[in-house]
Amino acid sequence: MDVRSFGAVPDDGRDDTASIQAALNSLTAGQWLVFPAGTYLHSSRLVVATARVVLWSEGATLQATNAQDQAIELAADGASIYNFTLTAVTRDRLYAPWHSRVAIYGGTARVAPLRDNVVQGNRIVNGGARGTALANSASAAGIWVEYADNFLVAGNEVRRSLSDGIHITGGARNGRVLFNTVRESGDDLIGLVSYMGDGDWTSETAARLTGTLAGKRDRQLVRNVLVAHNDVSANYWGRGITVVGGADITISDNRVSQTAIGGGILLARDASFVTWGVNNVLVQDNTISQVQTLPPAYTPIDWDASVQRTGHGAVEIYGFVFDDERAFADLVDATAMQNIRVTRTTVTDAWASGVRVGAGTAVAEALVGGDAEGRSVTRMFTGGAVRRIELSSIAMTGTASPALQILARTTGSDNIYCEGITDGGRVVADAACGGARPVVTGTTQSCLR
Repeated sequence: MDVRSFGAVPDDGRDDTASIQAALNSLTAGQWLVFPAGTYLHSSRLVVATARVVLWSEGATLQATNAQDQAIELAADGASIYNFTLTAVTRDRLYAPWHSRVAIYGGTARVAPLRDNVVQGNRIVNGGARGTALANSASAAGIWVEYADNFLVAGNEVRRSLSDGIHITGGARNGRVLFNTVRESGDDLIGLVSYMGDGDWTSETAARLTGTLAGKRDRQLVRNVLVAHNDVSANYWGRGITVVGGADITISDNRVSQTAIGGGILLARDASFVTWGVNNVLVQDNTISQVQTLPPAYTPIDWDASVQRTGHGAVEIYGFVFDDERAFADLVDATAMQNIRVTRTTVTDAWASGVRVGAGTAVAEALVGGDAEGRSVTRMFTGGAVRRIELSSIAMTGTASPALQILARTTGSDNIYCEGITDGGRVVADAACGGARPVVTGTTQSCLR
């Protein structure tokens, strides 16, 4: 189907929302909607609600003109988008799927994940020069994936999204994030994030969470995802590639560079957002450089230049837990950082350590705020369980001392195995290294099917 048959006219400067949505609504399973070359304007989200349909660009640009409602929303099984240039008019960071530029998202009422969606070969880029309203490409993430199964995000270019370049969350599973280029994002370049609930630390207490984790795990835990062969660089906030809650994940053969204030690859449990811990994650064959050594390559016009570096290692592993969570065995395990292997990794030029593990150990802090009813809430948090970690074949140059920093308290099987770690060609170790090599398999996903 040709989108022009429904009244959409490229390059006429008029809003094409109604025409494009009418075209999408007319599709039946298996059809393609083709966009000939030119620029099409849309002033609200475009929802693909029919299963197994394809949006296909023949040189087309979709320009969103409403920062509050700008997504191409793939909301049906097998709905896919290929080869578009996607621009936007936005300058303020927002937080919902429809604030992103492309969203695999079926709404909060879905009882089963979306399946078989593809986002491939698209360019999500700023539509104008720095200092104008067109300087950013998305109000939230460039590409958002939530509660999706068997998804593919491949060969896309994302520049200047105001939050993550690519954001995977909400129980997404069995997916692949491959061969993407991400630049100058306002948060993590690629982020995998698993919230235990709604992410509100004032209400997500241990008593509320414990006993309900099995159901929450299916709906919220990101798992069995391959992140490979991506080139990510030059964000002004956040980290490079992150797993903040997730399981059975492989991060392989990626190039991460110029993270201005945070770590290059970060695995963490974030108490303040009440995320899951990390389990069975394989990090291998990655190249990490220029971690907190250079100022941001780009910042939006209202950026606070006083933002400080975090001091993360180029590879950073830590977990924080609330004191009330420690009383429940199921929460202790669900929030742990465990069964992680970082191997065959190169780190060049880092302002802090090349590898830091267990940064939360011996740290006791309080979060103080108000809940939805206006009551004051205070919760203490400290470092959580960091156990069964392997660090091997890691070559570092140009890092701060110590190049390898292990702060976690290791005992018995809660160990950190170290082998073949060098700094400037010299073998380095830490007194906390020891014990058996853990069993870590990562994802079952592969690049080819």
